[in-house]
Amino acid sequence: MEATSTDTAFIGSRLQLTGGVPPFRYQWSCNVRIGSTVYQANTFLNSDTIANPYFKDYFLDQTWEKFTLTVTDAHGQMASDSIRVRFSSWGIIPEPCTILKERNDSCRLPARCGVGGGIPPYTYNWTPSDALSDTTIEAPWCYTSEDRTYSVTIVDSCGCSVSSNIIVEIVTSDIRQNDYKEKDAYMKTGRIYLDSSYSNCQFFLFTTDGRLLYSGISDSEIDVSFCTQSHCNYIMLLKSQSGKHYLFKLFNP
Repeated sequence: MEATSTDTAFIGSRLQLTGGVPPFRYQWSCNVRIGSTVYQANTFLNSDTIANPYFKDYFLDQTWEKFTLTVTDAHGQMASDSIRVRFSSWGIIPEPCTILKERNDSCRLPARCGVGGGIPPYTYNWTPSDALSDTTIEAPWCYTSEDRTYSVTIVDSCGCSVSSNIIVEIVTSDIRQNDYKEKDAYMKTGRIYLDSSYSNCQFFLFTTDGRLLYSGISDSEIDVSFCTQSHCNYIMLLKSQSGKHYLFKLFNP
């Protein structure tokens, strides 16, 4: 099987017939199961009665499927052969992924954020290379101290590729150089409880050494059950829609 530069996939292009008496009749067959339904060759091929049809539709579960060609000559003599077919397909969420980090911290860039599909193994290429530990691995470390957009191109074993963007945004407030609010928020049993006046703020939870643990949109209750270490302090930063910053020291009892 081969594909053209326009991604049209032809089947039977290398067919070789030896013997037999022309004219010949061709019949393609398959049994592709999708869910509870079994589909025949004419579902996928533009014609199941020619030697070299192309795929007009594809199956996207990336399993190997067998297509069989039976050739019948003028005397009714038959010969058949088969080929296994698998299609590589990528799915991507159009919106780029965004990672928030503190200026002096580092973070991992997940190549497959918002991307699925392909047939392994994969190769990766990140651009630009600035402030990255490696441009050829799936999840390099990023050390940038400024807002930056990185692009990653993933190529699978079939040569099919997809590209995605990862936006790294720096939290501009230095959490070690601000006055902390002593009320309106407290932490208990894996949740942060906030005064309602702080709802719908951008929310960032840091360790006391400035490592970003979690970010999102604040509510009167925030689930931080991943903070399993007791008797530990955390720093919470809230950024209102008007641009005001609020800092809290939180103690996990």
